[in-house]
Amino acid sequence: MNYAFARLWVLGVLTAASGTAAAQASDYLRTVFENPHVRVVELLMPVGASLPGHVQPPGVRISAGKARFRLVASDGSAQVLDYDPGQIQWVGEPERRTWTAVAGEAHVFFVEVKSAATGTVPAEPALAADHASRIDPEGHRAVIDNAHVRVLDGFGPAGAVSPPHSHPPTVLVSLSKSRFRVTIDGRTRVFDFEPYLVRWNNHFTHQWTLLAGEPRVVMVELKSADGDPAYKRRRR
Repeated sequence: MNYAFARLWVLGVLTAASGTAAAQASDYLRTVFENPHVRVVELLMPVGASLPGHVQPPGVRISAGKARFRLVASDGSAQVLDYDPGQIQWVGEPERRTWTAVAGEAHVFFVEVKSAATGTVPAEPALAADHASRIDPEGHRAVIDNAHVRVLDGFGPAGAVSPPHSHPPTVLVSLSKSRFRVTIDGRTRVFDFEPYLVRWNNHFTHQWTLLAGEPRVVMVELKSADGDPAYKRRRR
């Protein structure tokens, strides 16, 4: 093997390896929902894996597992950060960091809020008299409320009953298995929340009874969508 051929062969191997690594890194992030107001990205990666120079837009972070990350900023500064199961956090500025999973279950939902990313502050919507946090504050605890989102932490025991209440346009992220009897518009059905289910709801009103399981549902209300005619009340 002459020198020139050997050099080309080594460069080819390195390029292929680099491309494979980049493809694998991108596979750890999956868009699970998107509309004009929000994008939900699910991070799931094994210990030792990295996301080099990852840019994360502003939004809500919801941890599905216990994980420890090493985060390295573009200036080389580093920190070790733990995410706990069910942890809910608002990050209001975009971040560019290299994420490396060093222990635990690296499983995080990034609810990227587009109004925050563009710096557009929506008009503050009025809180409805029958809003879930007013009618059933024990089952719908408000944990974050800022110019862009209101976040409710849904939690309760089997047998819990929630009287009729409303929700504005919302992204739901379920962290556990639970079964509800739900009534909307006089129609009743049984509905299961599965672990790691992500869904979008327009404005709607319902009531429910928790039949089984221990639900943990994080509800991210998008204030920019509240006044959007495309997401006005639709009962489901």
